[in-house]
Amino acid sequence: MILPSKYVELKDSFIIQATVFLKILGNNEYTFDTLWKEYLKKYRDNQISYAYYIYLIEFMYISGMIDYKENGVIFNENLKH
Repeated sequence: MILPSKYVELKDSFIIQATVFLKILGNNEYTFDTLWKEYLKKYRDNQISYAYYIYLIEFMYISGMIDYKENGVIFNENLKH
């Protein structure tokens, strides 16, 4: 699920989906729910499930792609705030 394989398409892998969410985040900060809603607005044709979204956010946090503040706001770890 993290990387594409014989059974997981490229578009469904965590690596590709992480880039989608990093693009949405940009320099902005979102809460967990508002980031999900922003994704649903922008990507109506190719949507992932909410459970997949939870696993993806965990993967992105563990990988150091995103971080969060004490108030639950998610932001792109690679960009300075």
